Amino acid sequence: MEIRRLDFGDADGIFSLVKEMMGERPDALVPGRIKDRKSFSEIFKAKLVGIMAGEMVDLVAEESGRIIGECEIVKEGAAGGIVGILVARGERRKGIGSMLLMASLEEAIKMGVDEAYAEVMDSNAGAAAFFYRKGFKVLERKGAAGDGQVRMHRRIVA
Repeated sequence: MEIRRLDFGDADGIFSLVKEMMGERPDALVPGRIKDRKSFSEIFKAKLVGIMAGEMVDLVAEESGRIIGECEIVKEGAAGGIVGILVARGERRKGIGSMLLMASLEEAIKMGVDEAYAEVMDSNAGAAAFFYRKGFKVLERKGAAGDGQVRMHRRIVA
């Protein structure tokens, strides 16, 4: 398995990963933003522009030519970052998310980010537990219990 930067040729692999996630947990993705391949293409182009502008880090895990994971950190203001991680269903609990997160945090530090934030659905206990194990602490909860979001935070530089 290789962890590397996202590039233009990864669109199909990322689209497949997103479609899998939408089928599994449609509430975990931004509602209404990804309706079809065309809307995904616009989002993917924006990612590439953000990467080139130094506003985001986006790494992928690839195995045998297949994208099996992705992690992005988007610079938020002067020092924050929003973490988003996707790992293919059959590849979870193998350390891929952890490797992607740690490599992405290292890249984010180079970009001037010193704090990382993650927002997870309140109902997604697995994602919240993952971030907690990686040193993230709950900052706030939004919405009704079981139907809202949890915002978590971690400093990544001393």
